[in-house]
Amino acid sequence: MRRLVLLIMVIAIVSVFASCSNKSKQLDKEEMKLEFASEYFNFYSEKKYKDHCKKLSEVLEKNHKKITDNLKIQSDEKTNIYVYSDLDSFHEGIGQPNASEWMVGAEMGNNVMKMVFPYIDKSKEDYMIKVAIHEFTHVLVRNINKEGVPIWLNEGMATFEANQIDDSIKKFIKSNQVPKIMDLENMSAQRFGDNGGYAYSYSIVEFIINNYGYDDLVDLIKSPKDFEKILGLSQDEFQNKWEVYLKNKYNN
Repeated sequence: MRRLVLLIMVIAIVSVFASCSNKSKQLDKEEMKLEFASEYFNFYSEKKYKDHCKKLSEVLEKNHKKITDNLKIQSDEKTNIYVYSDLDSFHEGIGQPNASEWMVGAEMGNNVMKMVFPYIDKSKEDYMIKVAIHEFTHVLVRNINKEGVPIWLNEGMATFEANQIDDSIKKFIKSNQVPKIMDLENMSAQRFGDNGGYAYSYSIVEFIINNYGYDDLVDLIKSPKDFEKILGLSQDEFQNKWEVYLKNKYNN
């Protein structure tokens, strides 16, 4: 059960995989062909997975306007999505052949994202559809701020837009593991996932949206260093208000 919860919550940390090896680029060029194109997305895969690409396209096109409106960005350039049929080929495709099993999607920069679909079996299809929305959100966040944003803001934004939340956050809160936001920024990818980083980041973004709105959230993505100016609070004051919000909403 713990492994399943971690699988649901842990998605690719985008900055880790921003650059691919020459080998992975060659694999994409030789084996991954354009199989399907929609208004905002190009899908590359092996030919027999064209139907999977169409299914992903339906979901992403449906969510495109909502996410771009929320982030107040025009997505003029198509996003190129590479769809792999199994974990091993996906890990090779991102230049990380020894990546962990939970690594099933990655935003690569330059309007490129890669993912596995379907994953393991059809029962994981809904999960992988959320991964696609999650990674597309990362694409937009990177386009807003190409220099990068704090991990809690990046992952919180993507997890929120993909609605990837479950009761695991209640478990972390009840065990008194609420972290300092600054500590989240300094965690390794593995530690971030193991210690509820995705769930907490979701709740931070949710708190900002509910109390300050998307305008301030987007300003924060554009200029994370202006945190106090944008939100009108010191980081300590924000931490305290977020913890109150967190316990009131999820500690029931």
